Amino acid sequence: MTLRGAVIVLASLFGCLGGCEDRYGTYITIHAANKDIAFDRLELYYGVEVGRTVPTTPKHAVPEPLDEAQLLVARAFAPDDVQTFGSKRQDYTVWIPDGGQNNKLGAYVLAVAYAGTERVGIGELFDFRVTDERKVIEYTLVVDAAANDVIEEWGRGQTKCLRVAPPRAAGKPVVVAIVDPEDSDCDLFLDRTDTGTTDCEPLLYCDGSGNGDCVGATPCVHGADACSIGSCSNKDGASVTCGDDTCVSDALCRECDLTESPAEILECALLVNSTHPSPDMAVPTEGSEDLCNDPTVIDFTLPFPCRNPAVDAVSYYAQSAPFDFTIEPGPMPNICRLTISSTTDPRFSGIPHLLVTVELMAPRRTGFVLGLIAMGGACPQPGVPVIRQYAPVIGTCPMPQL
Repeated sequence: MTLRGAVIVLASLFGCLGGCEDRYGTYITIHAANKDIAFDRLELYYGVEVGRTVPTTPKHAVPEPLDEAQLLVARAFAPDDVQTFGSKRQDYTVWIPDGGQNNKLGAYVLAVAYAGTERVGIGELFDFRVTDERKVIEYTLVVDAAANDVIEEWGRGQTKCLRVAPPRAAGKPVVVAIVDPEDSDCDLFLDRTDTGTTDCEPLLYCDGSGNGDCVGATPCVHGADACSIGSCSNKDGASVTCGDDTCVSDALCRECDLTESPAEILECALLVNSTHPSPDMAVPTEGSEDLCNDPTVIDFTLPFPCRNPAVDAVSYYAQSAPFDFTIEPGPMPNICRLTISSTTDPRFSGIPHLLVTVELMAPRRTGFVLGLIAMGGACPQPGVPVIRQYAPVIGTCPMPQL
């Protein structure tokens, strides 16, 4: 099945096609693809783009591949969202005048046609807009038959979200999700609230049990007693909780807005200047900023033991291909050995910042931010570790002890 849409721009009312009713504005004329499709009810879903990654759902629990084209839209509402007819028909024209909420309907439209309770066809527009000029814009939207599994409706408490994945022309998203503007995965854990209670993973559907996807993969930052980082979890009756497994510099809580999502807080914490020493640790690169050695090994000395180190998160200050970072204890107690490997591109231009944690006193840990920057010059011999010193900012966190 191929979904089709077209637009005709008419400079004046004199060229208005049938159904325009001699009024300026935007028109969507919905046609059945063939004589076998007839409908007595239409539901229109308007969407404002809010992202390029769709959430997981009860039936699609694994995130879509990052290299797959996706579109996330927040649903916008209009008075003509639902149209019910006394008998079956094969076409209908919706008139959308300029003004009010109509100006915020977004660029995406999904039409779902029903005969009774049976869904008989769907159609989409990807380049829709409401005109605010003295002219008529008419869109043609064709509804065609679609398999039952191309649309998934979901939502805890009530259905508010749709996942739409019919065959589409090249260049269009493979998957579109139409979601609640305040709850992107429709799991009743809001993306953000005024009180700072946020969904640990706004794009991972959680069933409220506190297990599985209810535990966030992105560390959360909080400052209830002392600034710390831990695992974020959603659970019915407990809302959102953040563990305090790792003590970090007070600057992470002082400089960042803790009412944002865990991912946004973490990005702030890793990139804000006051959370780590300046300048960033130099990584030897060639004049092109390619790594001198791939992988590059850096042995850096800390003012405390490097016991059971881990890289818990990475953020890039500038756009960059991702790199792999692994860390392990070095040849001496206070030395950490960091290995940097390219994945798709050896150009080390993104100025990555790492959240590194070491064991304080099991199971407690101390965390700090490690900034890395390309530095041209003489390249070391392959296989020879680069030697560095690093005095991280840890604020009031206790020093790890031998």
